[in-house]
Parts: sequence; C-alpha cells; structure tokens
Amino acid sequence: MTTTTSAGLTSSGTEGGWIKTVDQEAGADFKGLPSAGTKRRIVGLVLGILNTMFLGLAIADGSLFAATNLFWAVVGWGTFAWGLRSRKARRAAIAHRVNSAILRLARDSGGRLTVTNVAAGLDISLGAAEATLNAMEDGLRVRSEISSQGVIYYEFADLIHGKEMVPLLEESSGGQQEGRRR
Repeated sequence: MTTTTSAGLTSSGTEGGWIKTVDQEAGADFKGLPSAGTKRRIVGLVLGILNTMFLGLAIADGSLFAATNLFWAVVGWGTFAWGLRSRKARRAAIAHRVNSAILRLARDSGGRLTVTNVAAGLDISLGAAEATLNAMEDGLRVRSEISSQGVIYYEFADLIHGKEMVPLLEESSGGQQEGRRR
C-alpha cells in the first residue's frame, strides 16, 4: 500500500511539524484516518468559554443558574479535550503510514535511502522527508552516514544485515557454544 501526498509540502521546523503539514495539505489523500476533531474543538471551546464566563456571573449574582452553567462548561471543556485527542490520534496515524512507507522504500532499495529518495518516493518535500528520517534515526536500527561524495544517506541495519545475522547460540568448530541464552 503506497501513500501519496500533495507535492510541495514543507516542514514547520518543529518536532513532528511535518505531520501537521501532511495533515493540512494532503489529509484527504490518506483514506480511513481518524477525524481531526476540528468541529469538536471549536464547539467545545465556545461552550467552555461562554459557560465559564456565565458561571462566574451566576456565582457573583448568587443565581440559581450556576449549576447549569457549570454543567455546560464541563461539557464544553470535555468536548474540547475530546477534539484534541482526536487530532493527536490522527497525527499518530499519519506518522505510522509515512514511516511504514519509508520502511518499504528502504526494503526495496537494499536498506539505504537518501532524503531525495524518500521525497520522490512519497511525493513529499525534502524538508518533510529529512525531518522524518531524522526522527527515525536512532543510531542502531537507523543511522545516517556520509558517502565519499558528501551525500548523507540513511542505513537501515536490519534490512542491510538481516540475512547475515547469526543466532546467539551457535556451535563453534571446537564443540563449545558461543554466546549465552538469557
């Protein structure tokens, strides 16, 4: 499954900012994503602010409507929080899809990618591709290297060395075991 996005996406420069950019410019290209919760955030914010103000006025006047205003203020702020959770879930789903697409690209290219490979393969900007690869880099499974030509590339160690890996317990030629199982 490949995910495509609109061309020309730019990174906002913040941690995970590329996710927001992909969501805003190409969210429609990602089918089956959770809702962004925009309507819930707007309705919740309006209900929360208005009823919090009315609650303050009702308490100041000693009105009997304070309990009603408290109820609607809680409903409003709860709806707002629900919208925030929806946006977070949507962005996590986008990050998962983009990371999965990058891993498929890495597998297909023998375990080495450049920022340009990712940008072209996923139809995203160079900034978004670089931010994503930098976020994936952990120094063990994914690490960046500089070629003799000065090109930065990312190595996916599991994909490069996967066939060469040897189990911890392997018989040596002398009959003794190398390594210990824990």
